[in-house]
Amino acid sequence: VRSQAYHLLQQIGEDPRPMLLKGLQSKDDKIRINTAGLMVNVSFDAQKAMPILLDALKHDDLALRMQAASTLAQRQQHTDKVLPIFLDGFKHQSPGVRVQALQGVSFLGNTGQGAAPSIADLLRDADSNVRQHAVYALNNIRGEPQKVVPVLETIYKDGNADAKRM
Repeated sequence: VRSQAYHLLQQIGEDPRPMLLKGLQSKDDKIRINTAGLMVNVSFDAQKAMPILLDALKHDDLALRMQAASTLAQRQQHTDKVLPIFLDGFKHQSPGVRVQALQGVSFLGNTGQGAAPSIADLLRDADSNVRQHAVYALNNIRGEPQKVVPVLETIYKDGNADAKRM
């Protein structure tokens, strides 16, 4: 939505770049991190935004860490720093956070293969949306078969109809 708003402003003759630079200076962490993510996504002055995203990876708020990590993962940048954040997200009590973490790992492609066993564990999650995103994530990272296949076989054999549909 933010990217669309950015491009819409440009289409109607407004220059959103000064607002982004101002947002980058905000004292509000959420505004600053959202702005940095948008700047990277629209390829505007990403070198100014990158330090804010990297600092956000250490933030106390998991949602802000995950947001910064997802932006970096989409660009295949600092994958060694973002993968542990997604792994933390897999353990969160909220299904929405677990889904967000799975989506983030999916952006990593083959670089996220180290997460395959943890993703495979999420195939047993109580939430069907989490299970479905775990399937997508495994497909996107191409997890190591020797680690993933045994989990998939167990799930298939356990008689769970939902698992068999995946």
